[in-house]
Amino acid sequence: VLDSQKTVWAIGADGRIGYLKKGSTDWQTVGSYSAQGWRFTQRAAQFWKGRNHPGFLILGTDHGLSLFSLKTMVAEDWVSTFGTLTGTVQAVMVTPGADKDTLWVALDAGLVHATMNWDSAGKAGHSLADQSQWVIDVALPSKDPNTTLIRDANGVRLGNKNSEWTDP
Repeated sequence: VLDSQKTVWAIGADGRIGYLKKGSTDWQTVGSYSAQGWRFTQRAAQFWKGRNHPGFLILGTDHGLSLFSLKTMVAEDWVSTFGTLTGTVQAVMVTPGADKDTLWVALDAGLVHATMNWDSAGKAGHSLADQSQWVIDVALPSKDPNTTLIRDANGVRLGNKNSEWTDP
C-alpha cells in the first residue's frame, strides 16, 4: 500500500505491519495484530486520507476491519459486525463523495458500506462499530471466500475474485 507521503506499507498475512519511507533502504516495523490472533486478508488493505486527517490504513482481517493511524501508529478503531453481518473481510474500497467518503467492504458473507464523517475517525464519538452506520447491500446465503469488490459504470458491487480480474 502506498500512502500520500510515498511511503510503502507492507501488510503481512500473519498480522505484522512494516513500512519503507521514500528514499530509504531500511524497512521499519510498527505494531502487530498477531498477538490478538488477527490475520490480514490479501487485497483488503487501502490507504485513506481524509480532508482534515493525516491518514489511515484500512485493514481487512479474519476478525473484521481495523483503522490503523499513520499519525499514532496504532489501531484507533475497529469493527467486527457490519449491521447484522459478520465474516472475514475480503476487500475494501473508499469512494470519495462531495462531503463524505463511503467505505465499501466485501465480506465472505456479503457486501456492506458506510458513509460517515471520516475526519472524526480516531476521535471520541466516532466508531466503526456503530451498527446504524452500516448498510447491507448483499447478504449471501452461505459464506464465499472468493468475494471481492468491483467498481464499474454502475457503481460498486460484489464480485468473484476467481472469475473477475480486480488487480490493476
